Amino acid sequence: MADAASFSLVIGVLGWLSGTGIRADAAGVPTARGTRRFGWLLDLPRGIQAAAAMALLIGGFGIQFEVTNPLMATKVFHLGSLGFGLLGTFMAAGGIAGNVYSSRRRDPDVREFVSWAALFGAAEAAAAVMPAAWAYDVLLVVIGAAIQLFAVSATVYVQQDAPAAQRGHTLSSYNPGSWASFPRVRSSSQDWPHSPEPAGHWPCPAW
Repeated sequence: MADAASFSLVIGVLGWLSGTGIRADAAGVPTARGTRRFGWLLDLPRGIQAAAAMALLIGGFGIQFEVTNPLMATKVFHLGSLGFGLLGTFMAAGGIAGNVYSSRRRDPDVREFVSWAALFGAAEAAAAVMPAAWAYDVLLVVIGAAIQLFAVSATVYVQQDAPAAQRGHTLSSYNPGSWASFPRVRSSSQDWPHSPEPAGHWPCPAW
């Protein structure tokens, strides 16, 4: 709730600015005309709109492993603390591999971050039906790599493709989704309870 409330001032200022009628055309030249509130979102390039929407969807609905991994470890695979810790280790390994690979890539286009988003969605859907912990671990490597590759390619694309006159609006639309989407570095062991739980009670993550 506190994180959501922290955006209220920013949203309020953007709403006030959007009522001034100062816009930018396709070439990035500022223009002034009557607009509806938050209409500047529709003036952003389509690729930037897609990056912002995907970042928000992936962060809001896809990257919830602080919740799902403890449930998968305890309720589905019945793992101990070692097995649970390996879930985060495999995902981190995939993330490192994805970062190394992305450092060797040329500047991304729309198709690249869309492809990584599709890979993430397919891998996460497949992981949800894996019958064994080792298969889930393998897919976590793919998921970790896809998250990082999407994050890097989308961020680079947004920074480079935004017209100069729309850069502020571009970052305002993209950053909230990216902050939700891009993983926070933490150890999986932080999510595992530090004391035994009574029988029949699943361990809640320690936030």
